[in-house]
Amino acid sequence: MSSHVTLLHRTCYRYDRPVAMGPQTIRLRPMETSRTPIESYALHIRPEGFNLRWERDACGNDVACIGFFDRLTHFDIEVSLIADMTFYDPLLQTRSREDQDDSPLDVYSIPPDCGPEVRDFLSHYSVGVGGGYAGGYDGD
Repeated sequence: MSSHVTLLHRTCYRYDRPVAMGPQTIRLRPMETSRTPIESYALHIRPEGFNLRWERDACGNDVACIGFFDRLTHFDIEVSLIADMTFYDPLLQTRSREDQDDSPLDVYSIPPDCGPEVRDFLSHYSVGVGGGYAGGYDGD
């Protein structure tokens, strides 16, 4: 079952006299690697007459860089998006929506590399389905 959410974000600035603005950065766009599919995305900026350039920051986020040529008395930003909020199990591996694989993630199915103290502690537990440590401490 699919569940869609519509998000609308609006920020409005008003100035009592015309102002010259330096470069503006807008960080209101979901990451492409997000597990939540974005059905639609739109960025609207007022007033008209600006230069828009998309960049990617060091963390992989898309950043809109805006430059205005004229002085402004207002600056409006509106972002609207529709996200598909269908439930998914984060422990199941899904490479893409078309090619879904319901096998457990490998990182959770094998014990982590750890030191001898932790290995000794974990040896008191039995390994359950999917690599998790099931059962309890045996009282040694």
